[in-house]
Amino acid sequence: IEVLAGTGGKTITLDIDGSKGELLEASGNLNVNIFNFFSVNGGFAFRKSSDTVTLDTGDQVDVELLTIGASDVNAFAGLNGGSADALGLALSDTDFGLVIAGDKLDTARKWTTLKASSGSIGFVGIDGLTVSAESLSVEINRGWTDADGNTTVIDYKAQSLEVKTGPETTMTVDIDGSEGELIRATGNVHLNIFNFFGVKGS
Repeated sequence: IEVLAGTGGKTITLDIDGSKGELLEASGNLNVNIFNFFSVNGGFAFRKSSDTVTLDTGDQVDVELLTIGASDVNAFAGLNGGSADALGLALSDTDFGLVIAGDKLDTARKWTTLKASSGSIGFVGIDGLTVSAESLSVEINRGWTDADGNTTVIDYKAQSLEVKTGPETTMTVDIDGSEGELIRATGNVHLNIFNFFGVKGS
């Protein structure tokens, strides 16, 4: 549908896919700097919608979904960001997708999932101290535990989810629910403490 947008004949095309159900979505490129202490820039997207997810038990649950994604994000937290005197933690080429799901019929039931990758993470600003990681991958899949102590997680291997991470980018969340609750990080690490102790590897 073409909607008239002001004078001059300008229009906006409404072409949202109705199969997604009720939807609230925003995306764009964000550049934030807070007193040179924390800065981040890159593509971001937020989406609130309804969907059906598959649990590791095989059960399907109708949920309210909130997804937050970012692509090719560079961030810095510390002092004197952007200068030769920077001191703090720097991330580059970082992508992530965060999923928060809540059961429509039982608001106490919630699941949280994060998938992220970063080209590099490093501590900068102290001569002789190197703390860095490259090709870092992070996966977190947190579940809901009932009164009997049984925990369920969302099984994204049975049903993957595309998380929007920017105006034109997405990330596929495909964590295997059969692994249960999960917090995992892998990558290549380089640590050198004033040339007294050093380690480098996977």
